[in-house]
Amino acid sequence: MKEKIFSRNYCAAFFAQFCLGMVMYMLMSTLTEYATAFGATVFLAGVVSGMYAVGGIFSRLWSSGALGRFGWKKVALCTAALHLLACCCYFFVGSLPLLIVLRFIHGLGFGATNNVMFTVSTSTYPKSRYAEATGYFTLSSILPVALGPFLGKWILNAFGHSGCFAAACVLSCLTLLFISLVTVPADTFGEPTGAARMLRGVNRLLDVKSLPVACCVGLMTIGYVAVMDYSAEYAPTVGLEAIFSCFYLIYAAVVILVRPIAGKLQDRRGDNIVCYPGAFTQAIGLFLVAWKPCALTVVLCAIGCALGYGTLNSCYNAIICSHVNPRRRSYAVASFFLLCDVGLGFGPMILGSVATLCGENYRVIYYAGAVLSLLTFVLYYCVWGRKGDTAHWIADAPDAVKQST
Repeated sequence: MKEKIFSRNYCAAFFAQFCLGMVMYMLMSTLTEYATAFGATVFLAGVVSGMYAVGGIFSRLWSSGALGRFGWKKVALCTAALHLLACCCYFFVGSLPLLIVLRFIHGLGFGATNNVMFTVSTSTYPKSRYAEATGYFTLSSILPVALGPFLGKWILNAFGHSGCFAAACVLSCLTLLFISLVTVPADTFGEPTGAARMLRGVNRLLDVKSLPVACCVGLMTIGYVAVMDYSAEYAPTVGLEAIFSCFYLIYAAVVILVRPIAGKLQDRRGDNIVCYPGAFTQAIGLFLVAWKPCALTVVLCAIGCALGYGTLNSCYNAIICSHVNPRRRSYAVASFFLLCDVGLGFGPMILGSVATLCGENYRVIYYAGAVLSLLTFVLYYCVWGRKGDTAHWIADAPDAVKQST
C-alpha cells in the first residue's frame, strides 16, 4: 500500500505557497512596464523586477535560524503579514527610487515566508515517495511562473496596474489564511541543543553541502529569466506577439503533465535520468527561438523550458532535501532558494545589461540564456551526476549535523 501524499497539512501548505508565488510572478511580469512610466531604462526596469528577489536573499538567510528560535508559525505569519503590507503600499508609490525600495521590502516578506512553507511541507512527504511528493508540491511555485504572468497581463489590460495591486493584496490575504491552517509542530525544524554553537561560518546561515546542487538551479533560473522578463519586449521585434502570449499556457500544460512522471522516475531510476535531459532541452529551446524565431520554435522553447526549469526546479530540490538531516532542512531549503533568488534577482540585471551593450538586441538575451542552461548540464555532471552515490551528503555533513542524526 502506497503512503499517502495529500494530507491536510500538505494541501494547506501547497495553497499558501501557490498564492505567494502568484503575487511574485504576476507583479514581476507587469512592473517592468510600470517602471517605464517613471522613465526607467531597460536596465533599471530589470532592477525593479529583480529587487524583489534580492530582498528574498536577505530574508532567507535570517529565516533559517529563526525557525529554531521562534517556531515556524510565528515566523511565517509575521513575514506573510509584511508581504501583505507591502502589497498595499504599491498604491501609494510615486517615484522610481521608492518603487525599488518597496520591491526590496516586499521581497523580504516573500523570501522568508517561501522558505518557511517549503521547509514545513517537507515534513509531510512520505519517504518512499519523496521525489514524487516534491514534484507535486513544487507545482505550487512552478504553476505561478506560468499562470502569474498570464493573469497579470489580463488584469493589466482590463483594470490597469491598480487592478494588479488589488489582486496581489487578495492573494496575500489568502496566503495568511492557508498558513493558519497548517498544524505541523512548532519545534520540528529547530537545531538540536548546542548544535547552533558548534556550527561555524556559513553553516550558521546555509547548508554548505547543498550549495553545489543549488548552483545548478541558479544557472537554470537565469536561463528561464530570458523568457519571463523579456518576452514582452522580444516578441514585437520578431512579430510573434500572439504565439508568445500562449507561451505560459503551453509551459504550464507541459509541467503539469511531466512533473508527476519525472518525480516517479527520479524515485525509481535515480537523479541523472531526469536532470541531464532537462538542462539540454532548455538550452536547445532558447537557442532555437533566438536563431529562428517563429511559431514552432516558440512552442519548442516553451516545452524545453518546462522540461528544464519547470522540471529541474523540483528535481534539484528533492536531491537536496532528501539527503539532509530534518533539523537542517530549513538551511538546505534556504540554500536552494537563495540561488533561485540570485538567478531571479540578478538575472534580469545581467541580461538587461547584455541587451543594452548590444544595442538593445533582445535576441542576444536568448542566446545567453541558452549558454547558461548548457552550463547547468556541465555543472550538474561535476557536482553530482558523475558521483552516482548520494550517501555522502550525510556522511560528509558537519559534526553538529551528524550528532543530531
